[in-house]
Amino acid sequence: MTYTMKQISDALKVTKRAVEMRAAKECWTYTEKSCRGGKRRLYALEDLPQDVVIQLTERTVSISKIDNEIDLLNKLLAAADKRLRQLKRLLGEME
Repeated sequence: MTYTMKQISDALKVTKRAVEMRAAKECWTYTEKSCRGGKRRLYALEDLPQDVVIQLTERTVSISKIDNEIDLLNKLLAAADKRLRQLKRLLGEME
């Protein structure tokens, strides 16, 4: 899995510039991918320092948990909406 400077800076809670400076100072290896407006550096998880890997992994797990909770809430909302429509139909039949 690869990460952009933005993703790394978000995980470390520092600026993108701080990550750029650290990456240059510590000679992080990267690949470049063409994108609109130029090229983007991508950093492989296995090539990053351990503290960065830990932060990225924790962030990924947190996002995963949030996504699961959102999925559950959407299912509950759909079920509640279905039940509400059933109740409205029953009330309409009673009138």
